Amino acid sequence: MLPQNPDMFYSYAGNSACTYLCKSQRKRSHSVVVPDAGESCCHPINTGLRAELAGDRFSPQKYSCTMPLTRFSVSLDRELLRRFDARIRRDRCPTRSKAIGDLIRAALVQDEWRAGDEVAGAIVLVYDHHRRDLLRRLANIQHDCHATIISTQHIHLDHDNCLEIIAVRGAPAGIHDLVKRLKAVKGLKHVSLAAGTTGARLC
Repeated sequence: MLPQNPDMFYSYAGNSACTYLCKSQRKRSHSVVVPDAGESCCHPINTGLRAELAGDRFSPQKYSCTMPLTRFSVSLDRELLRRFDARIRRDRCPTRSKAIGDLIRAALVQDEWRAGDEVAGAIVLVYDHHRRDLLRRLANIQHDCHATIISTQHIHLDHDNCLEIIAVRGAPAGIHDLVKRLKAVKGLKHVSLAAGTTGARLC
């Protein structure tokens, strides 16, 4: 049975879930939904949350699933909106808000790369490992750029072809220099950069 802590209140949402809110944080909308003991839950925080509830150590700030939101209106051409809605349906995006948020974050990541902030990403290579001297040249380049490379993963696609994923982090200039050096290696069938972010400056 869930604890009756005087610093918390709960309300039933359906037959099996309780929403716990810290009284001091109600205006900030810190909340989390907790399935009861008879209901399975795939949420990654569920095991730790049950342990805290059982020991009367529940922290709503730690498990808060909400963020401050700002609502705003957007005026768009009707046909443009129709095509946008069709696009997010194909992408199985649940809401327009989520789709717009994703677009904004993608633009902010591009700004990080242009501004020279610390970024992260992945370089993907495909090559025939039988090509003469190819592996040695790739290894030498990666050793020269070891400060930028976090890790590498090597995958055997078939008898001849290999996929290599190089996780990188650092200044955009250093990452782009690594990509250019890799592209200059003869024998590579594919080289691409997935430009990502460390996440430190995104919500």
